[in-house]
Amino acid sequence: MRITFEHPAVVTGTWENGHVRRDLVRVSDEFDIKEFTDADAPRSFTVVDSDNGTVRSEYRTVDGRQYKAWNPDRQENLFNPGSALMNAVYTGGGLDFPGITDILKAEIAKVRRESRYRNIENTERVPSKRELLQGMDALALACMKAPVLKKWKWLGLDTNAEVSDWRKRTAAIFDNVILVEGQPYTLSFEPCYRLNASGTTTSNRSGKGRLMVSSLAVYSDHPAGPSIDPETGFENLGKEAFLVGDQYFAANDLESLMQFTEESQWGLEDRKCDTIVVHDESAVTTDFIEMEAVRHARIVHDRARLMVGHIRKIDDVEQYSGRPIDKTAMLQGMDALAQTIIDWQDTRTGSDRLSAPFDALLDEMIRWEQGNQKINSFDLLDQIKAFRVREDMADISIAPSPWRSPSL
Repeated sequence: MRITFEHPAVVTGTWENGHVRRDLVRVSDEFDIKEFTDADAPRSFTVVDSDNGTVRSEYRTVDGRQYKAWNPDRQENLFNPGSALMNAVYTGGGLDFPGITDILKAEIAKVRRESRYRNIENTERVPSKRELLQGMDALALACMKAPVLKKWKWLGLDTNAEVSDWRKRTAAIFDNVILVEGQPYTLSFEPCYRLNASGTTTSNRSGKGRLMVSSLAVYSDHPAGPSIDPETGFENLGKEAFLVGDQYFAANDLESLMQFTEESQWGLEDRKCDTIVVHDESAVTTDFIEMEAVRHARIVHDRARLMVGHIRKIDDVEQYSGRPIDKTAMLQGMDALAQTIIDWQDTRTGSDRLSAPFDALLDEMIRWEQGNQKINSFDLLDQIKAFRVREDMADISIAPSPWRSPSL
């Protein structure tokens, strides 16, 4: 299916004084939306309300990737301007992947970082109350209402290449939208279960563990695979990856989850949770023991980084929590664990090599914190203890079949 869409582009030229000019504009073009039959895109998961059996979300598999049903629009209005899907293409709202405004934000940041002439014209808009209720933001409106590109005299020689580049970026977003028998689906993370402990900073409640439906978004910033932070070399994880108090389980592994609630003494609330129905076992792609091992290593490394950041120099003596400290061992431990994590990212052939640098860094962190009062009833050491229970439950230590980004 082909649709017509006015995509944004940032084009450059020169002002009358010779300074660089950058303008946000609109360009109309056609984009392809891939279409599939039921047979081409078999159903893989459904998330069902445990109370009344209502299907909350449905997933289908295409080329090893998961696509979730998009329900907010009527089919006949799907690609019309102002539809929920078209608004989401701009803002990323309700999607598991970035929208057009994320691309524009990155462009604005790049220009401000690299150029003396930092402004991009036409990027400032004030949303109305109605537009805010529709989930629109200032940059989305700027993209929608930017001037249509014309043959202005101030344009530079690279205009066609710039427009082509922005068209490719927009096409990459529409590649994440498919139709199955005419119904829209969007690229999504595989669903899973999340078990949350009580007494954490983010869940300040008492009682037993709470079960909820989550997704592999905890392990990556994009369903097609994580990007790399150029400063650290680490894969970019999801927003909730560094929170303590959570353990993640496969959609088809409720048995291990229930065993964990008993052996860890977390327990489980007598509160119904939505159920993930697995229609295709092969769609469950993740070794959660391995991915959780790596996530816990990242948590420990991040906490160590924060601890080093709290060092204060008093009378030329470095101190942590009011005590003199030598940070050499901590920094060496962080470097060792970081390199092992990066090696794992390159090969994904089992995380057993994380154990030694993980334990060494954790021991140094414990040494730093000796004598300090425990702030939360559930803290980092409780998180590590809980994961040790999961490792002990596993039939083998750590199997070398973690989640990978699907093949392009």
